[in-house]
Amino acid sequence: MNASKWREIPAAAWGILLIFQISIAPAGPAGRDSLAGDSSTTAENASVAARGETEDFSFSRADLLNSLSVEMRGDIRFSEDCRAIGAMAPGSYLQIEERRWLTARRLEVSAGAEGNPQYRFSMRSRSLPFDERAQAWLARILPEVIRETGINAKARVQELLSRGGVAAVLREISRIDRNETKRIYFSALVESRNLTPEEAARVIRQASRQITGSSALNRTLCEIAEKLPADESLTVEPFRGAEKIPSSSQKSAAIIFIARRREIGAEAAIAMAQSIRSIPSGSEAARALETLAEVCPADDAVVSAYLDAAGSISSSAQRANALSAIIQAEGLSSQSWIEIARSAAAIPSGSEQSRVLQEMADRCPGDEAVMRAYLRSAASIPSSHEKANALVAALGKTNLSEPAFVNIAETVSAIPSSAEQGRVLQAMAPLCPVSDAVVSAYLDAALGITSSAEQEAALLALLQREGISAEMLKNISRRAGSEISSRSARQAVIDRAAERMKED
Repeated sequence: MNASKWREIPAAAWGILLIFQISIAPAGPAGRDSLAGDSSTTAENASVAARGETEDFSFSRADLLNSLSVEMRGDIRFSEDCRAIGAMAPGSYLQIEERRWLTARRLEVSAGAEGNPQYRFSMRSRSLPFDERAQAWLARILPEVIRETGINAKARVQELLSRGGVAAVLREISRIDRNETKRIYFSALVESRNLTPEEAARVIRQASRQITGSSALNRTLCEIAEKLPADESLTVEPFRGAEKIPSSSQKSAAIIFIARRREIGAEAAIAMAQSIRSIPSGSEAARALETLAEVCPADDAVVSAYLDAAGSISSSAQRANALSAIIQAEGLSSQSWIEIARSAAAIPSGSEQSRVLQEMADRCPGDEAVMRAYLRSAASIPSSHEKANALVAALGKTNLSEPAFVNIAETVSAIPSSAEQGRVLQAMAPLCPVSDAVVSAYLDAALGITSSAEQEAALLALLQREGISAEMLKNISRRAGSEISSRSARQAVIDRAAERMKED
Protein backbone atom coordinates (compact mmCIF):
# COMPACT_ATOMS: atom_id res chain seq x y z
CA MET A 1 0.00 0.00 0.00
CA ASN A 2 1.47 3.40 -0.96
CA ALA A 3 1.62 6.48 1.29
CA SER A 4 -1.55 8.04 -0.18
CA LYS A 5 -3.54 4.90 0.56
CA TRP A 6 -2.28 4.89 4.19
CA ARG A 7 -3.52 8.49 4.53
CA GLU A 8 -7.01 7.39 3.40
CA ILE A 9 -7.46 5.07 6.42
CA PRO A 10 -10.02 6.72 8.75
CA ALA A 11 -8.89 7.87 12.18
CA ALA A 12 -11.39 5.49 13.82
CA ALA A 13 -9.68 2.55 12.13
CA TRP A 14 -6.32 3.64 13.49
CA GLY A 15 -7.95 3.78 16.91
CA ILE A 16 -9.17 0.19 16.56
CA LEU A 17 -5.68 -0.95 15.57
CA LEU A 18 -4.18 0.87 18.56
CA ILE A 19 -6.69 -0.70 20.97
CA PHE A 20 -5.92 -4.14 19.51
CA GLN A 21 -2.19 -3.54 19.91
CA ILE A 22 -2.59 -2.48 23.55
CA SER A 23 -4.84 -5.41 24.42
CA ILE A 24 -2.20 -7.95 23.43
CA ALA A 25 0.84 -6.05 24.72
CA PRO A 26 3.31 -8.03 26.82
CA ALA A 27 3.23 -7.93 30.59
CA GLY A 28 5.03 -5.00 32.15
CA PRO A 29 8.10 -5.23 34.37
CA ALA A 30 6.10 -6.15 37.44
CA GLY A 31 4.76 -9.27 35.81
CA ARG A 32 7.67 -10.17 33.62
CA ASP A 33 10.00 -11.35 36.35
CA SER A 34 8.02 -14.56 36.90
CA LEU A 35 7.59 -14.99 33.16
CA ALA A 36 11.13 -14.15 32.09
CA GLY A 37 12.22 -16.05 29.06
CA ASP A 38 8.90 -15.55 27.29
CA SER A 39 8.78 -13.79 23.96
CA SER A 40 8.74 -10.01 24.16
CA THR A 41 5.58 -10.00 22.00
CA THR A 42 3.71 -12.54 24.13
CA ALA A 43 1.53 -11.79 27.13
CA GLU A 44 0.76 -14.52 29.64
CA ASN A 45 -1.37 -14.81 32.72
CA ALA A 46 -1.78 -17.76 35.05
CA SER A 47 -3.47 -18.25 38.39
CA VAL A 48 -4.11 -21.15 40.72
CA ALA A 49 -6.63 -21.10 43.56
CA ALA A 50 -6.61 -23.95 46.05
CA ARG A 51 -9.97 -25.47 46.88
CA GLY A 52 -9.87 -28.38 49.29
CA GLU A 53 -7.78 -31.16 47.80
CA THR A 54 -8.20 -29.87 44.23
CA GLU A 55 -7.29 -26.68 42.41
CA ASP A 56 -8.96 -24.13 40.17
CA PHE A 57 -6.51 -23.25 37.42
CA SER A 58 -6.52 -20.68 34.65
CA PHE A 59 -3.89 -19.89 32.06
CA SER A 60 -3.74 -17.62 29.03
CA ARG A 61 -1.12 -16.75 26.46
CA ALA A 62 -1.46 -14.45 23.48
CA ASP A 63 0.57 -12.75 20.78
CA LEU A 64 -0.39 -10.96 17.58
CA LEU A 65 -1.54 -14.06 15.70
CA ASN A 66 -2.00 -16.85 18.23
CA SER A 67 -3.53 -17.40 21.64
CA LEU A 68 -4.12 -20.22 24.09
CA SER A 69 -6.27 -20.22 27.21
CA VAL A 70 -6.98 -23.00 29.67
CA GLU A 71 -9.39 -23.28 32.58
CA MET A 72 -9.50 -26.32 34.83
CA ARG A 73 -11.52 -27.23 37.89
CA GLY A 74 -11.27 -30.33 40.04
CA ASP A 75 -9.32 -33.58 39.66
CA ILE A 76 -8.63 -34.66 36.09
CA ARG A 77 -6.48 -37.63 35.04
CA PHE A 78 -4.72 -37.76 31.69
CA SER A 79 -3.53 -40.70 29.63
CA GLU A 80 0.02 -41.97 30.10
CA ASP A 81 1.22 -40.24 26.93
CA CYS A 82 -0.65 -37.02 27.89
CA ARG A 83 -2.52 -37.00 24.58
CA ALA A 84 -5.99 -37.75 25.90
CA ILE A 85 -8.17 -37.29 28.97
CA GLY A 86 -8.50 -40.44 31.08
CA ALA A 87 -10.97 -39.81 33.90
CA MET A 88 -12.58 -36.89 35.70
CA ALA A 89 -13.83 -36.56 39.26
CA PRO A 90 -17.44 -35.44 39.72
CA GLY A 91 -17.80 -31.71 39.19
CA SER A 92 -14.48 -31.34 37.41
CA TYR A 93 -14.22 -29.31 34.22
CA LEU A 94 -11.67 -28.44 31.54
CA GLN A 95 -11.82 -25.80 28.83
CA ILE A 96 -9.17 -25.24 26.16
CA GLU A 97 -9.33 -22.44 23.60
CA GLU A 98 -6.73 -22.07 20.87
CA ARG A 99 -6.46 -19.47 18.12
CA ARG A 100 -3.99 -19.87 15.27
CA TRP A 101 -4.24 -17.07 12.77
CA LEU A 102 -7.93 -16.92 11.90
CA THR A 103 -8.81 -20.39 13.12
CA ALA A 104 -10.19 -20.66 16.65
CA ARG A 105 -10.98 -23.95 18.37
CA ARG A 106 -12.71 -24.46 21.70
CA LEU A 107 -13.14 -27.64 23.72
CA GLU A 108 -15.18 -28.01 26.90
CA VAL A 109 -14.88 -31.24 28.84
CA SER A 110 -17.04 -32.09 31.85
CA ALA A 111 -17.36 -35.17 34.03
CA GLY A 112 -20.04 -37.60 32.91
CA ALA A 113 -21.30 -40.77 34.47
CA GLU A 114 -18.60 -42.82 36.22
CA GLY A 115 -16.01 -40.16 35.49
CA ASN A 116 -16.18 -40.49 31.69
CA PRO A 117 -15.31 -37.25 29.90
CA GLN A 118 -18.09 -35.46 28.01
CA TYR A 119 -16.87 -33.30 25.10
CA ARG A 120 -18.26 -30.15 23.45
CA PHE A 121 -16.09 -29.02 20.53
CA SER A 122 -16.35 -26.00 18.26
CA MET A 123 -14.22 -24.44 15.52
CA ARG A 124 -14.72 -20.91 14.20
CA SER A 125 -17.71 -20.62 16.54
CA ARG A 126 -19.45 -23.64 14.92
CA SER A 127 -20.31 -26.69 17.03
CA LEU A 128 -18.76 -29.83 15.61
CA PRO A 129 -18.66 -33.45 16.67
CA PHE A 130 -15.69 -34.60 18.68
CA ASP A 131 -14.51 -36.81 15.83
CA GLU A 132 -11.11 -38.08 14.73
CA ARG A 133 -10.01 -34.63 13.57
CA ALA A 134 -11.00 -33.06 16.85
CA GLN A 135 -9.30 -35.86 18.76
CA ALA A 136 -6.15 -35.37 16.67
CA TRP A 137 -6.20 -31.67 17.55
CA LEU A 138 -6.55 -32.52 21.26
CA ALA A 139 -3.71 -35.08 20.99
CA ARG A 140 -1.54 -32.31 19.56
CA ILE A 141 -2.48 -29.51 21.93
CA LEU A 142 -2.88 -31.44 25.21
CA PRO A 143 0.84 -32.30 25.75
CA GLU A 144 1.66 -28.61 25.24
CA VAL A 145 -1.09 -27.57 27.65
CA ILE A 146 0.09 -30.03 30.31
CA ARG A 147 3.72 -29.09 29.84
CA GLU A 148 3.27 -25.31 29.76
CA THR A 149 0.65 -24.97 32.50
CA GLY A 150 1.98 -27.51 34.99
CA ILE A 151 -1.39 -29.25 35.21
CA ASN A 152 -1.02 -32.68 36.78
CA ALA A 153 2.72 -32.06 37.20
CA LYS A 154 3.21 -34.55 40.03
CA ALA A 155 1.67 -37.41 38.08
CA ARG A 156 3.56 -36.38 34.96
CA VAL A 157 6.88 -36.34 36.86
CA GLN A 158 6.17 -39.78 38.35
CA GLU A 159 5.44 -41.17 34.89
CA LEU A 160 8.66 -39.67 33.46
CA LEU A 161 10.70 -40.99 36.40
CA SER A 162 9.37 -44.49 35.85
CA ARG A 163 10.29 -44.37 32.16
CA GLY A 164 13.64 -42.57 32.17
CA GLY A 165 14.60 -41.43 35.68
CA VAL A 166 15.72 -37.93 36.61
CA ALA A 167 17.22 -37.36 33.16
CA ALA A 168 13.80 -37.80 31.54
CA VAL A 169 12.23 -35.21 33.83
CA LEU A 170 15.05 -32.74 33.20
CA ARG A 171 14.63 -33.19 29.45
CA GLU A 172 10.94 -32.45 29.80
CA ILE A 173 11.66 -29.34 31.86
CA SER A 174 14.09 -28.15 29.17
CA ARG A 175 11.15 -28.10 26.73
CA ILE A 176 9.05 -25.86 28.98
CA ASP A 177 9.09 -22.12 28.33
CA ARG A 178 7.39 -20.70 31.43
CA ASN A 179 9.40 -20.07 34.58
CA GLU A 180 6.45 -20.88 36.83
CA THR A 181 5.84 -24.25 35.19
CA LYS A 182 9.53 -25.10 35.36
CA ARG A 183 9.38 -24.34 39.08
CA ILE A 184 6.38 -26.64 39.53
CA TYR A 185 8.18 -29.48 37.76
CA PHE A 186 11.45 -28.99 39.67
CA SER A 187 9.54 -28.96 42.95
CA ALA A 188 7.59 -32.09 42.01
CA LEU A 189 10.81 -33.86 41.01
CA VAL A 190 12.58 -33.17 44.29
CA GLU A 191 9.48 -34.17 46.23
CA SER A 192 9.03 -37.39 44.27
CA ARG A 193 12.28 -39.10 45.20
CA ASN A 194 15.41 -38.84 47.34
CA LEU A 195 17.97 -37.41 44.97
CA THR A 196 21.61 -38.40 45.16
CA PRO A 197 24.13 -35.54 45.55
CA GLU A 198 24.96 -35.89 41.85
CA GLU A 199 21.28 -35.74 40.82
CA ALA A 200 20.61 -32.79 43.14
CA ALA A 201 23.55 -30.94 41.61
CA ARG A 202 22.17 -31.55 38.10
CA VAL A 203 18.71 -30.36 39.10
CA ILE A 204 19.96 -27.15 40.73
CA ARG A 205 22.39 -26.33 37.94
CA GLN A 206 19.67 -26.74 35.35
CA ALA A 207 17.28 -24.59 37.40
CA SER A 208 19.93 -21.88 37.77
CA ARG A 209 20.59 -21.99 34.04
CA GLN A 210 17.06 -22.18 32.69
CA ILE A 211 14.94 -20.14 35.10
CA THR A 212 15.32 -16.45 34.36
CA GLY A 213 14.08 -13.74 36.67
CA SER A 214 15.25 -13.20 40.22
CA SER A 215 12.05 -13.95 42.13
CA ALA A 216 11.33 -17.06 40.07
CA LEU A 217 14.80 -18.50 40.63
CA ASN A 218 14.72 -17.52 44.31
CA ARG A 219 11.43 -19.36 44.82
CA THR A 220 12.57 -22.40 42.87
CA LEU A 221 15.87 -22.79 44.75
CA CYS A 222 14.14 -22.34 48.11
CA GLU A 223 11.56 -25.01 47.31
CA ILE A 224 14.26 -27.39 46.13
CA ALA A 225 16.42 -26.76 49.20
CA GLU A 226 13.51 -27.27 51.56
CA LYS A 227 12.52 -30.59 50.02
CA LEU A 228 15.97 -32.14 49.64
CA PRO A 229 16.93 -34.79 52.21
CA ALA A 230 18.65 -33.50 55.36
CA ASP A 231 22.17 -34.19 54.15
CA GLU A 232 24.82 -31.47 54.38
CA SER A 233 26.33 -32.56 51.07
CA LEU A 234 23.03 -31.54 49.42
CA THR A 235 23.23 -28.00 50.85
CA VAL A 236 26.23 -26.73 48.90
CA GLU A 237 24.55 -26.71 45.47
CA PRO A 238 21.57 -24.50 46.43
CA PHE A 239 24.02 -21.85 47.64
CA ARG A 240 25.95 -22.11 44.39
CA GLY A 241 22.71 -21.84 42.46
CA ALA A 242 21.81 -18.66 44.36
CA GLU A 243 24.87 -16.96 42.87
CA LYS A 244 22.97 -16.87 39.56
CA ILE A 245 20.17 -14.68 40.97
CA PRO A 246 20.67 -11.13 39.58
CA SER A 247 18.76 -9.17 42.25
CA SER A 248 20.63 -8.45 45.50
CA SER A 249 17.50 -8.63 47.66
CA GLN A 250 16.27 -11.85 46.03
CA LYS A 251 19.72 -13.41 46.24
CA SER A 252 20.13 -12.61 49.94
CA ALA A 253 16.57 -13.79 50.63
CA ALA A 254 17.32 -17.14 48.97
CA ILE A 255 20.63 -17.56 50.80
CA ILE A 256 19.07 -16.75 54.18
CA PHE A 257 16.12 -19.08 53.57
CA ILE A 258 18.42 -21.97 52.62
CA ALA A 259 20.62 -21.36 55.67
CA ARG A 260 17.59 -21.40 57.97
CA ARG A 261 16.22 -24.61 56.51
CA ARG A 262 19.35 -26.69 55.97
CA GLU A 263 22.08 -28.21 58.09
CA ILE A 264 25.13 -25.97 57.80
CA GLY A 265 28.52 -27.59 58.25
CA ALA A 266 31.90 -26.21 57.26
CA GLU A 267 31.60 -27.01 53.54
CA ALA A 268 28.11 -25.53 53.25
CA ALA A 269 29.11 -22.45 55.28
CA ILE A 270 32.03 -21.77 52.94
CA ALA A 271 29.72 -22.16 49.92
CA MET A 272 27.27 -19.76 51.57
CA ALA A 273 30.02 -17.17 52.16
CA GLN A 274 31.15 -17.46 48.54
CA SER A 275 27.58 -16.94 47.37
CA ILE A 276 27.19 -13.90 49.63
CA ARG A 277 30.35 -12.42 48.12
CA SER A 278 28.50 -12.17 44.79
CA ILE A 279 25.79 -9.88 46.24
CA PRO A 280 26.34 -6.33 44.90
CA SER A 281 24.38 -4.56 47.67
CA GLY A 282 26.35 -4.00 50.87
CA SER A 283 23.26 -3.99 53.09
CA GLU A 284 21.96 -7.25 51.62
CA ALA A 285 25.39 -8.89 51.84
CA ALA A 286 25.71 -7.81 55.48
CA ARG A 287 22.22 -9.15 56.23
CA ALA A 288 23.12 -12.54 54.78
CA LEU A 289 26.45 -12.60 56.62
CA GLU A 290 24.72 -11.88 59.92
CA THR A 291 22.64 -15.01 59.31
CA LEU A 292 25.76 -17.00 58.45
CA ALA A 293 27.39 -15.84 61.69
CA GLU A 294 24.45 -17.33 63.60
CA VAL A 295 24.55 -20.76 61.96
CA CYS A 296 28.17 -21.39 60.93
CA PRO A 297 30.60 -23.59 62.86
CA ALA A 298 33.59 -21.87 64.53
CA ASP A 299 36.01 -23.18 61.91
CA ASP A 300 39.06 -21.20 60.74
CA ALA A 301 38.37 -21.90 57.06
CA VAL A 302 34.74 -20.80 57.48
CA VAL A 303 35.74 -17.59 59.27
CA SER A 304 38.28 -16.88 56.54
CA ALA A 305 35.61 -17.27 53.83
CA TYR A 306 33.23 -15.13 55.91
CA LEU A 307 35.78 -12.33 56.24
CA ASP A 308 36.57 -12.52 52.54
CA ALA A 309 32.88 -11.93 51.81
CA ALA A 310 32.73 -9.11 54.35
CA GLY A 311 35.76 -7.50 52.73
CA SER A 312 33.86 -7.19 49.45
CA ILE A 313 31.31 -4.82 51.06
CA SER A 314 32.14 -1.23 50.13
CA SER A 315 30.10 0.46 52.87
CA SER A 316 32.08 0.91 56.09
CA ALA A 317 28.96 0.67 58.25
CA GLN A 318 27.71 -2.50 56.60
CA ARG A 319 31.14 -4.12 56.67
CA ALA A 320 31.42 -3.27 60.36
CA ASN A 321 27.97 -4.79 60.95
CA ALA A 322 29.13 -8.02 59.34
CA LEU A 323 32.27 -8.14 61.49
CA SER A 324 30.25 -7.37 64.61
CA ALA A 325 28.08 -10.39 63.84
CA ILE A 326 30.98 -12.86 63.59
CA ILE A 327 32.51 -11.44 66.78
CA GLN A 328 29.46 -12.79 68.63
CA ALA A 329 30.17 -16.37 67.48
CA GLU A 330 31.19 -18.85 70.15
CA GLY A 331 34.42 -20.85 70.13
CA LEU A 332 36.51 -18.75 67.74
CA SER A 333 40.21 -19.65 67.68
CA SER A 334 43.05 -17.19 68.22
CA GLN A 335 43.79 -17.39 64.50
CA SER A 336 40.22 -16.36 63.68
CA TRP A 337 40.46 -13.40 66.08
CA ILE A 338 43.70 -12.32 64.40
CA GLU A 339 41.95 -12.44 61.00
CA ILE A 340 39.04 -10.39 62.37
CA ALA A 341 41.45 -7.72 63.63
CA ARG A 342 43.11 -7.60 60.21
CA SER A 343 39.71 -7.26 58.52
CA ALA A 344 38.82 -4.41 60.87
CA ALA A 345 41.98 -2.58 59.80
CA ALA A 346 40.69 -2.55 56.21
CA ILE A 347 37.48 -0.66 57.08
CA PRO A 348 37.79 2.84 55.54
CA SER A 349 35.90 4.63 58.32
CA GLY A 350 37.87 5.18 61.54
CA SER A 351 34.73 5.30 63.69
CA GLU A 352 33.44 2.00 62.29
CA GLN A 353 36.87 0.40 62.65
CA SER A 354 37.02 1.53 66.26
CA ARG A 355 33.49 0.24 66.90
CA VAL A 356 34.44 -3.23 65.69
CA LEU A 357 37.63 -3.27 67.77
CA GLN A 358 35.81 -2.18 70.91
CA GLU A 359 33.32 -5.02 70.43
CA MET A 360 36.21 -7.38 69.77
CA ALA A 361 37.94 -6.30 72.99
CA ASP A 362 34.95 -7.50 75.00
CA ARG A 363 35.15 -11.05 73.63
CA CYS A 364 38.59 -11.91 72.27
CA PRO A 365 41.29 -13.70 74.27
CA GLY A 366 44.07 -11.52 75.67
CA ASP A 367 46.97 -13.61 74.37
CA GLU A 368 49.94 -11.85 72.88
CA ALA A 369 49.35 -12.75 69.21
CA VAL A 370 45.70 -11.62 69.24
CA MET A 371 46.48 -8.37 71.06
CA ARG A 372 49.36 -7.63 68.71
CA ALA A 373 46.97 -7.90 65.75
CA TYR A 374 44.38 -5.83 67.62
CA LEU A 375 46.85 -3.04 68.36
CA ARG A 376 48.18 -3.00 64.80
CA SER A 377 44.62 -2.48 63.65
CA ALA A 378 44.04 0.23 66.25
CA ALA A 379 47.23 2.02 65.19
CA SER A 380 45.85 2.33 61.65
CA ILE A 381 42.80 4.36 62.76
CA PRO A 382 43.30 7.95 61.54
CA SER A 383 41.14 9.63 64.20
CA SER A 384 42.93 10.31 67.51
CA HIS A 385 39.70 9.99 69.47
CA GLU A 386 38.65 6.69 67.88
CA LYS A 387 42.17 5.28 68.19
CA ALA A 388 42.18 6.17 71.88
CA ASN A 389 38.74 4.55 72.32
CA ALA A 390 40.05 1.29 70.86
CA LEU A 391 43.09 1.32 73.17
CA VAL A 392 41.02 2.10 76.26
CA ALA A 393 38.70 -0.81 75.32
CA ALA A 394 41.71 -3.13 75.16
CA LEU A 395 42.76 -2.00 78.64
CA GLY A 396 39.43 -3.25 79.95
CA LYS A 397 40.48 -6.86 79.45
CA THR A 398 41.36 -8.66 82.67
CA ASN A 399 43.89 -11.10 81.29
CA LEU A 400 46.30 -8.90 79.36
CA SER A 401 49.91 -10.01 79.33
CA GLU A 402 52.87 -7.79 80.16
CA PRO A 403 53.92 -7.58 76.46
CA ALA A 404 50.38 -6.46 75.63
CA PHE A 405 50.68 -3.51 78.02
CA VAL A 406 54.05 -2.65 76.51
CA ASN A 407 52.45 -2.71 73.02
CA ILE A 408 49.59 -0.48 74.17
CA ALA A 409 52.05 2.07 75.55
CA GLU A 410 54.01 1.99 72.30
CA THR A 411 50.80 2.44 70.28
CA VAL A 412 49.94 5.56 72.30
CA SER A 413 52.85 7.27 70.58
CA ALA A 414 50.97 6.94 67.26
CA ILE A 415 48.08 9.11 68.53
CA PRO A 416 48.47 12.69 67.20
CA SER A 417 46.38 14.32 69.95
CA SER A 418 48.13 15.02 73.27
CA ALA A 419 44.82 14.94 75.16
CA GLU A 420 43.93 11.51 73.74
CA GLN A 421 47.44 10.22 74.49
CA GLY A 422 47.06 11.38 78.07
CA ARG A 423 43.57 9.81 78.34
CA VAL A 424 44.86 6.37 77.35
CA LEU A 425 47.88 6.51 79.66
CA GLN A 426 45.79 7.65 82.61
CA ALA A 427 43.44 4.72 81.96
CA MET A 428 46.44 2.39 81.74
CA ALA A 429 48.23 3.60 84.89
CA PRO A 430 46.02 1.87 87.51
CA LEU A 431 45.80 -1.38 85.51
CA CYS A 432 49.26 -2.17 84.19
CA PRO A 433 51.80 -4.37 85.97
CA VAL A 434 54.58 -2.40 87.65
CA SER A 435 57.47 -4.09 85.87
CA ASP A 436 60.63 -2.55 84.45
CA ALA A 437 59.50 -3.19 80.84
CA VAL A 438 55.98 -1.78 81.28
CA VAL A 439 57.05 1.26 83.33
CA SER A 440 59.82 2.04 80.85
CA ALA A 441 57.37 1.86 77.90
CA TYR A 442 54.84 3.96 79.81
CA LEU A 443 57.49 6.58 80.63
CA ASP A 444 58.57 6.76 76.98
CA ALA A 445 54.95 7.27 75.87
CA ALA A 446 54.20 9.89 78.54
CA LEU A 447 57.33 11.95 77.85
CA GLY A 448 56.61 11.71 74.10
CA ILE A 449 53.45 13.81 74.58
CA THR A 450 53.97 17.37 73.33
CA SER A 451 51.72 18.98 75.98
CA SER A 452 53.50 19.53 79.31
CA ALA A 453 50.15 19.44 81.15
CA GLU A 454 49.32 16.02 79.70
CA GLN A 455 52.84 14.80 80.48
CA GLU A 456 52.36 15.86 84.08
CA ALA A 457 48.92 14.21 84.39
CA ALA A 458 50.15 10.92 82.91
CA LEU A 459 53.22 10.72 85.15
CA LEU A 460 51.33 11.69 88.28
CA ALA A 461 48.80 8.90 87.49
CA LEU A 462 51.68 6.41 87.33
CA LEU A 463 53.15 7.74 90.59
CA GLN A 464 49.90 6.77 92.37
CA ARG A 465 50.71 3.10 91.88
CA GLU A 466 51.93 0.89 94.69
CA GLY A 467 55.02 -1.20 94.08
CA ILE A 468 57.10 1.29 92.11
CA SER A 469 60.72 0.70 93.07
CA ALA A 470 63.12 3.40 94.25
CA GLU A 471 65.11 2.94 91.06
CA MET A 472 61.98 3.54 88.95
CA LEU A 473 61.14 6.66 90.96
CA LYS A 474 64.66 8.03 90.44
CA ASN A 475 64.40 7.35 86.71
CA ILE A 476 61.02 9.11 86.50
CA SER A 477 62.38 12.13 88.39
CA ARG A 478 65.56 12.29 86.30
CA ARG A 479 63.77 12.05 82.94
CA ALA A 480 61.04 14.51 83.99
CA GLY A 481 63.71 17.00 84.92
CA SER A 482 65.29 16.85 81.49
CA GLU A 483 62.30 16.20 79.15
CA ILE A 484 59.34 18.23 80.49
CA SER A 485 59.60 21.78 79.16
CA SER A 486 57.13 23.46 81.55
CA ARG A 487 58.82 24.40 84.81
CA SER A 488 55.69 23.98 86.95
CA ALA A 489 54.82 20.60 85.40
CA ARG A 490 58.39 19.42 85.71
CA GLN A 491 58.57 20.42 89.37
CA ALA A 492 55.20 18.78 90.18
CA VAL A 493 56.43 15.41 88.92
CA ILE A 494 59.82 15.69 90.64
CA ASP A 495 58.19 16.66 93.94
CA ARG A 496 55.71 13.77 93.77
CA ALA A 497 58.50 11.29 93.00
CA ALA A 498 60.45 12.58 95.99
CA GLU A 499 57.41 12.18 98.25
CA ARG A 500 56.99 8.58 97.10
CA MET A 501 60.64 7.81 97.86
CA LYS A 502 60.21 9.19 101.38
CA GLU A 503 56.95 7.21 101.84
CA ASP A 504 58.61 3.98 100.79
